[in-house]
Amino acid sequence: MRIVAGEHGGRTLLSPRTLRVRPTSDRVRENIFNILVTGAPETLDHTSVLDLFCGVGTLGLEAISRGAREATFVDDSYQSMQFLRKNTAFCQTQVKIIPARADRALEALAKKNQHFDLIFLDPPYEHDHVVKTLQKLDTLSLLNPNAMVVAQHSKREIVGENWHKLSLWDVRPYGDTVITFLRGSDG
Repeated sequence: MRIVAGEHGGRTLLSPRTLRVRPTSDRVRENIFNILVTGAPETLDHTSVLDLFCGVGTLGLEAISRGAREATFVDDSYQSMQFLRKNTAFCQTQVKIIPARADRALEALAKKNQHFDLIFLDPPYEHDHVVKTLQKLDTLSLLNPNAMVVAQHSKREIVGENWHKLSLWDVRPYGDTVITFLRGSDG
């Protein structure tokens, strides 16, 4: 596994050899970023990224390589945190690591008045994490105007369209995986 493109393109990322950690494949990750920057190559420049259920950090590190200013990584797996710390060693000044459950981390970040331009959400499949986390993002004040939320989930999980601060922007299937893009409202 590697960073696909950008300043650190080709850099190898470490990952455990277990089924518990399911890093986003290079192909899907490249497609996600191509969709994000369609028609606006500067989209990722100077953005603030939140990578929830980050695992070993593939999505947030890809964003940093492509120009993101900073990334906050959240995961509650001790094993993932060990690999994440190794994978982020080259960009430590741009990284904040929060070893916690996503719901608790979101509440703490909201209390600290943190805001993000791009949020990745890649939880374990079929445990209701996607909808519950999107509901939290929809109610807490964590999104900058026009922020983008990218949710990776099983095709058997339905994200829906009834949100207050989020609107469905695009949906892309990749086998059993679906990538749902939601955009935050202007205010």
